[in-house]
Amino acid sequence: MEGSGDFLPRLVEAIAKRGAWIEAREIPRLSETLRSFHSLFESIVGMLIRKGLLREDPYNYDQTVTELSVPPDSPLPEIENTEELSYRLAAYRRQLEFLATGCRLTLATLDLALLKKISSLVSHINWANFSEGSTSPMTRAFARPFMKVRMGADTMAAGIIKDSQAQIEKSAAAIRSLIAELVAFHRESWKADVRGTVLPRISSSALGASGALGASGALGAPYEETLRSLRKVFLDVMPGRPYFPKLIEEILAEDSAEDADARRTKILESLAVIEQSAQAPAQAPQNKPILLEAARILSRAHSELGGALQTLVENERTLENRHLGFGEKLRRWLLRGIGQKEGAQEYEVEYYETAATAPKVERVAFTAFIAEVRKKVGLLASLATAPGFARLEASAEQPLLEFVDRQLTDLLLIHRRMAGLNAGFQARAAEGRKTEIKGIRLELVAVKNSIVKANQRRHEYAARREEQEQLGRLGHGSAG
Repeated sequence: MEGSGDFLPRLVEAIAKRGAWIEAREIPRLSETLRSFHSLFESIVGMLIRKGLLREDPYNYDQTVTELSVPPDSPLPEIENTEELSYRLAAYRRQLEFLATGCRLTLATLDLALLKKISSLVSHINWANFSEGSTSPMTRAFARPFMKVRMGADTMAAGIIKDSQAQIEKSAAAIRSLIAELVAFHRESWKADVRGTVLPRISSSALGASGALGASGALGAPYEETLRSLRKVFLDVMPGRPYFPKLIEEILAEDSAEDADARRTKILESLAVIEQSAQAPAQAPQNKPILLEAARILSRAHSELGGALQTLVENERTLENRHLGFGEKLRRWLLRGIGQKEGAQEYEVEYYETAATAPKVERVAFTAFIAEVRKKVGLLASLATAPGFARLEASAEQPLLEFVDRQLTDLLLIHRRMAGLNAGFQARAAEGRKTEIKGIRLELVAVKNSIVKANQRRHEYAARREEQEQLGRLGHGSAG
């Protein structure tokens, strides 16, 4: 065979270049796509919880995941189906969050076993065949509440959840493609290790006997003897490494099949990395996707924020009506009837700048605050739709950074004031005659989680920019 003697050195070189390229380009893409997948899934589940079709797991935030595992896809009980589905989804969401934010993804850690787990997690809900007739019990159960919103009368919610489904399908497809690329790389890397470590310890006569495998793929006794010899040596010199009989057969075919030269050429071509032109400057890693991910995470908060807003308005009205006499109620009704506005109600709310400091007090004009939050809910809801997010994607990096910073600042202030108003209303309700008002603790926790996760992306962006600027300064100094 032509060039058979230099195949292994060329293969090792190609694998080294391909591995460096995957580490620098494809693994960051995988990390970003996994974060996007997690964000989109949280947005869908958050909408279903808000609609009362699923329940939030009250213990979800107290549980920590330290190892990736795939939840079971066994049939759900017919009775209390919503409870069981909510419980399973909470466990699945913890796994996705750990994968998106807690797993250190490198070429070394992304071995075949971990890639298989990631693939199983992403396909746990079958988005390619997402329907109530799916063969997957979890997909079937999750599709039921999903379709109630998708086909429901709330057109805004239906549009948001439809767009989220389309985006999560694209993310899942991109993840599968990247995983397939990594699996192919690990297969060839494993085969190269066997070539360099195992084959030199097999006699040339035994390897020659493997020529019994022709283009037809027919197996003979000499070929079977070669396979046994290879397995024995492999277990001796590569202990602890997984053994793949099919890949061993591929190695032998690449050495002795009638189309061996074509097989080797195809492998080297599959590992080739297109070199950048010498005149083209090296491109820095893209930072804009990190900011877009932060914006997407913040957009998830619109549902919980809107629910908290509605509850606060109802609670305030209930408490005010309790304290007003008949004459004052009549006066306010008449003012509204002739189009005049009554005086703006203000409330004093307490907040802490840090846990160690004394509480501070601010006055919140309730009507103006409610109007401000409604505008924010509308803005975030628009970002959760494909057209709204497309406008954000079209913006330049610096305006996008300023937009994310402004939303983080605004949401922190809104969260603080909502928490203060909620505490004040709860305290007033406890005075005198008992008044039934609702709390917004779960909504505030969900909004705070979105703020924290988006802020993590913001810090990641800042760290990457700082690293690039330092490298740029070092390069400039060396050039000088």
